[in-house]
Amino acid sequence: MGGRVHRVVERWKGVKAYAVPALILVVLLASAACASNPTASDDDELPQALLGTWTWIQSTGGIAGTTLTPESEGYARALIFTSPNQVEVLRDGVSEATTTFEFVP
Repeated sequence: MGGRVHRVVERWKGVKAYAVPALILVVLLASAACASNPTASDDDELPQALLGTWTWIQSTGGIAGTTLTPESEGYARALIFTSPNQVEVLRDGVSEATTTFEFVP
């Protein structure tokens, strides 16, 4: 039974490694959308506000309602949004992925 629990824990660690950056991206995009001015006439206003480096401070939620931080997890995360619509995911300053993003009004 102990081996089975160990496999489940190891599998969860792998899922968590990808879930944190995805959660960070969703939270950042949702926050940016909530902060936008729906009556603004300049279509570039929201993307310009998002550009730059965003550092992970904490993630809270999930079924268990846990809070994860760089200190509790042992690594730092950052997202770098650049023009034209590029985002890079960093873990401890090392690039893990680069992709594009799109805002849909």
